[in-house]
Amino acid sequence: MNFPADKPAIVFQLNPFYFLGVSLTHMTTRCTYIIAQLLLSLVSLLTSHSAGAAEPVPVAAPSSAYLNASFSRLAGYTFPEINQDDSVKLAALYNAQIPADIKALDGKKTVISGFMLPVKVNKGVVTEMLLMKDQMSCCYGATPMLNDFVIVRLPEGKGKLVVDTPIFVYGILKVGAVLENGFLAGVYQLEGESMKL
Repeated sequence: MNFPADKPAIVFQLNPFYFLGVSLTHMTTRCTYIIAQLLLSLVSLLTSHSAGAAEPVPVAAPSSAYLNASFSRLAGYTFPEINQDDSVKLAALYNAQIPADIKALDGKKTVISGFMLPVKVNKGVVTEMLLMKDQMSCCYGATPMLNDFVIVRLPEGKGKLVVDTPIFVYGILKVGAVLENGFLAGVYQLEGESMKL
């Protein structure tokens, strides 16, 4: 590379942004500002959402057409640790742990309230999402249990992208281990019909 005669080669090796007219001093100041903003955001996030306090999810109003399958029911039990390499046997073991009153919701029209975690978005419209029990597992990195979320597929045009706000999703609930590519992906699916704020 040919360097201008009035600048030593070391300037260009230390500051690759020289040709854009950006000085190292400006870059350092800008980076410091960005890091400070990120730290302030993190502190704000941690103080407003303490680790044990999950934002409550509203319960849907009674409806004659849809059963209320709230997360207080769906996530109201725990799975024991199961070690099994065969995915079909693993699914059967998990299915055996699901309580009878939850299994009774299989195939029923239900409404569930939770937080959206989009999985597939087409031109700004959500077609598949995970409906999460709370924001800790949706947005702040906590690992959810298998019964802390519902895999939801929505008809084209029905899934408005919503962030940080609980939503109500209506549809047919399927209860049972969900296998995808040989891996256990969840225990609940909802063939969504509509959603509301």
